[in-house]
Amino acid sequence: MFSSDDKDDVIIIAHIGAGYFNEKHADMLKALVALSLESAQREDIYARKMANADPNHAEGNNMDYDMKKKDDSMRDTSNSFEICSGMLLRASKILEESELTNTGYGSSITDECSVFCDSSVCGYNMETMKRCQNSIIMNSSRLPLRDAVDGLLYTNKHVTQSENLAITPSIVKIGNIKADLDLVSPRMKLLYNKYRTHIKQNRSITSVPNKEDDDQTKTHTIQDTIGVSVILPNRCALTGASSGGNMLKPSGRVGCAGIVGAGAFSTGNSRCTVTVMCSGNGEDIIQMDLARSVGEYLVDNVDKVTESPVCELVANHVYEQSKKCDLLAVDDSGNHVLYVGVVGYMEWVEETRKSRLFFYFHTTPTMVFGVRSRVDRRTYERCLFSRVRANRRDARGEFALL
Repeated sequence: MFSSDDKDDVIIIAHIGAGYFNEKHADMLKALVALSLESAQREDIYARKMANADPNHAEGNNMDYDMKKKDDSMRDTSNSFEICSGMLLRASKILEESELTNTGYGSSITDECSVFCDSSVCGYNMETMKRCQNSIIMNSSRLPLRDAVDGLLYTNKHVTQSENLAITPSIVKIGNIKADLDLVSPRMKLLYNKYRTHIKQNRSITSVPNKEDDDQTKTHTIQDTIGVSVILPNRCALTGASSGGNMLKPSGRVGCAGIVGAGAFSTGNSRCTVTVMCSGNGEDIIQMDLARSVGEYLVDNVDKVTESPVCELVANHVYEQSKKCDLLAVDDSGNHVLYVGVVGYMEWVEETRKSRLFFYFHTTPTMVFGVRSRVDRRTYERCLFSRVRANRRDARGEFALL
């Protein structure tokens, strides 16, 4: 059980993808991540009102929220997940509503000029050491992560009733299949009109002969998964991912953000807790079951953290996992490459002291992320625009959260 000393402790992590970000936008992107972290951590804690939620309607725009302030008496496990959910939704709302990210409004369009997003959440109860999860796929929604969180909370609330009726609660659903055209930004409409003829002929922009046009498309579109993780030490962790998928993807395609264990995962045991979020080439992340693989590897090898940096363990594990599948990502020369990014949090007991650490690793040119912690009444925040340096195959790092 948690003590009164750590009841207000919280760690929040957010990222807006691993891929190709223009260097001139670095400050703006870091500011967006910082705003997301700040929005999550307000003094007042609010809970989600589930009584009137419609579980069969994935689009969360009509969901009712109870803005009732929580007091210290509501600190049990169930309410800890509600607290985590509230913080995660505040942070993700900032990211999903921004045109700078690839989810919700302004995200990548399909080959039919519509927006369909995937999202998932994975929770871990540190007291019972059990997980819960939910995902919404092919969802034309302004706030995809809110839809996934709604499903998770609804399932958790009604699981007993479902068991009594011998009904297994659903944890994966298709979302709002009617395209919301208001989610298509003017920028995306311009890109679609520019490549419309080519799309109809080849269903892809990968073979556009004009390299200058192709480079311009990479520069002005963001195609990366976003994620948010909220950890309440000694209580629970909730990790979510959301994405609009590949630019001009075929309708019906599901990416790693919609698959728990690929884009996001939370896990642990009696000795440690780990949360992991991934971005990059969605198909390869799915093949490697990357977030789950990294999380379970760290949990199973917690003793190794005294011998090697966590980011080194993560990097070596990801490279080994990539050898077990046929990678689909290709570079400009057509060679198959590992194109992924990983960020995460790990806490473990070392002798009589608990250690907390944030780690990252990416083979993509850039990745943007940040972490904010309030532990023992001390606040720490850091946002990074991480780059792979020349003649290096990846970027990796970690820092302790005191």
